[in-house]
Amino acid sequence: MRFQSTEPWNHPRHNVRLAPDGRWGAALRRNPRSGQRVEVWRRQAGAWSAASTTVRASVDDQLLVLPGGQVLLRTGAGTGHELRLIDPRRHAVVTVARPPQPVVHLLHAAPGDRRTRCLLTAYDGQVTRLFRLTSAHRLIRCPGELPGYAHGVVWLGGRRLAMTQVAGHASSAVVLDTSSGEVRPLLDVGAATEDRAELYSPRSGLLVVRTDAGGAERVGFARADETFWFPDETTAEGGIAPLTLDPDGHQVLLHEQCGVHSRLAVYDVGRRTRTALATPPGCLRGPAAWTRSGIEVPWSAPDVPHAMLRLRPGTPPPRLTPASGAHPARVVTVDGAAGPLEAIVYGERDWTRAPGLVIALHGGPLSAWHFEYDPLLSDLAGAGLSVLALNQRGSTGYGSGHVRHIRGGWGGPDLDDVTTVIRALAAGRGDLGGPAVLGQSYGAYLALLAACAVPEQVSGCVAVAPFRSAARLYAHGAVAVRRLIDRLDGRREITDTLGPRDVFRLADRLTARTLLVHGDRDEVIPVEESRALHTRFLALRRADVTYLEVPGEGHDLFSGVAAESVLATVRGFLTKERR
Repeated sequence: MRFQSTEPWNHPRHNVRLAPDGRWGAALRRNPRSGQRVEVWRRQAGAWSAASTTVRASVDDQLLVLPGGQVLLRTGAGTGHELRLIDPRRHAVVTVARPPQPVVHLLHAAPGDRRTRCLLTAYDGQVTRLFRLTSAHRLIRCPGELPGYAHGVVWLGGRRLAMTQVAGHASSAVVLDTSSGEVRPLLDVGAATEDRAELYSPRSGLLVVRTDAGGAERVGFARADETFWFPDETTAEGGIAPLTLDPDGHQVLLHEQCGVHSRLAVYDVGRRTRTALATPPGCLRGPAAWTRSGIEVPWSAPDVPHAMLRLRPGTPPPRLTPASGAHPARVVTVDGAAGPLEAIVYGERDWTRAPGLVIALHGGPLSAWHFEYDPLLSDLAGAGLSVLALNQRGSTGYGSGHVRHIRGGWGGPDLDDVTTVIRALAAGRGDLGGPAVLGQSYGAYLALLAACAVPEQVSGCVAVAPFRSAARLYAHGAVAVRRLIDRLDGRREITDTLGPRDVFRLADRLTARTLLVHGDRDEVIPVEESRALHTRFLALRRADVTYLEVPGEGHDLFSGVAAESVLATVRGFLTKERR
């Protein structure tokens, strides 16, 4: 295994992780022929170099970078987990454990604990237990357990750690003593709030927490047994998160998602001052590390798949080098059903009159399009298509007033926005015809609904991993999916002229050429959803519908071994639509 400088890094990375000291990192890099491979990074003399490995992994696997550069990889799902230790210096990969629990996450061991490689949380559907993976590769259970699902670990000194405990639609922060198993509350603002511990500095004793009490994200602080305080400067409606503390534990790096862009700032806790960090346009792509040399953050822009930035307060932003084959984009505003919406445009300057125009709808649904590299959208732009990536109501990054529309409104206000944009574009395009719609996961569901709601204005539809209705998905989806649907009240029926948002019920309205794509091992949305939709559309004979089922692939079809062939199928379908 040989480390080589790879700047500019022309390929996107997934599951980016950094070691606590910021000297080592790891990520998944997609190989067009063999899928995702683990890549190990090392920082020396202020520059990053990377070494590829032969270890395959998926975006659902977890990486944990240990001090010294070794990487733990958790693969598998259900009861088939496997922990593998990757040693870049010895060119070795060895399986070290096979935890039997259905949900397992890897966490860093307590600082200075050389007898423990990592900590594991294991959730069996009822309680969460903790285990130590020793340096001798033994799994030892820690005393105590937490009812329900608990995640995240913030070490508080000694054997005490803080975790986030989920109960229904809320969460609270608790402290667990791993030597005695004793559990006590740390932060529980209200019955419906999401409260969590985020960071702790053993040097200064500063503890950083976060809550969404009052409809906004708030970052708070405390030392020792003080009461938490939540400054106005660390509160934001669009979402704010603490990333890392400076080496002395007096300043915190904050990330705020402002629409499609990321904003970074340094907050000095003692002085209560906030200073913006200058960054190039784009988005944060993973965790950050703050060392004596500066702040290290992974970054991306539409034409920059991956870059590692070193930032210092008061200095100009680094310059990014566009990657060969990537395509630039710009931010525009379009009119939705209830006001202006932000969107990202790829392709021609006069995109509204482009011969091939595609409206892209994000999944989630608690998500948004960001000003970052996206292999699908960049690929479509390279094929001569113009793409409008729309952040309709329900998208994150625009405050609680924007995102609240997805709660109890699946296919409601968001669909109204999408159909409003479609109608306006179709009216202005005349003989060019209406746009095509494209979506993945929830976005695929929304794309099918749009194609059924305004069939005369939609020229084509691509639905990747769709589902027919929230109720159907709740009955057959995974535990995490049902938890999300409950949290967002997704099964509430909408009563308007269109009626309940079930694609089966609306299927006889579909007239546009349609492509359905699904992986046969999708662990999020069962492949049976696309199979049933395809059968339904064929029986009605109202539209030309093609179905591609991808063997051996899961939910994210644009990052696995079959990514290139799936991209080619989608690209071919949409460019044929243009002709």
